[in-house]
Amino acid sequence: MRVVLIFFALTLLGIPFLKIVGAILLVWIGLKLLMPDEGHHDGIQASTSVWTAVKTILIADFVMSLDNVIAIAGAAQNVHLDHQMGYVIFGLLLSVPIIIWGSTLVLKLIDRFPVVVTFGAGLLGWIAGGMLVTDIIVERQFGVIPQGYKIAVELAVAILLVVTGKWLARRKTAVKQRTTS
Repeated sequence: MRVVLIFFALTLLGIPFLKIVGAILLVWIGLKLLMPDEGHHDGIQASTSVWTAVKTILIADFVMSLDNVIAIAGAAQNVHLDHQMGYVIFGLLLSVPIIIWGSTLVLKLIDRFPVVVTFGAGLLGWIAGGMLVTDIIVERQFGVIPQGYKIAVELAVAILLVVTGKWLARRKTAVKQRTTS
């Protein structure tokens, strides 16, 4: 699904407001990364048929593929147009094996060094900031943003995402502790 989605993503990123929506989605994913894990899945029912299970897996894979593709396409849009497809293919070749075979290693790395999640969320914020300032509507309104300002926006969005995510996580933990005591 990732390969199919990525070819559409590079083309679709030229549609007005789509990068802004993609940036918002990446910020939301980054915030979700920083939130404490509840450890339960209320409302999820076991499947009684193979077709329902396959449908659930396909939908889950599509959603996970979409966020991966948005991140790769968002990162690739910072590269010269002639090199975007190569950059995207490299991103897929790097991320898909990590997702398929390296997930256990990545989870162990996260358990040992929780700051990896914070860096991941910050990276999503950085990519979101870049997507935000390079949307066609923003460029029509303000012109092409100079590289220095673009980097400043990327950094600001990354920092804002991490700070907001950490604050929301502390707040959620505090509320949970008050309700259980």
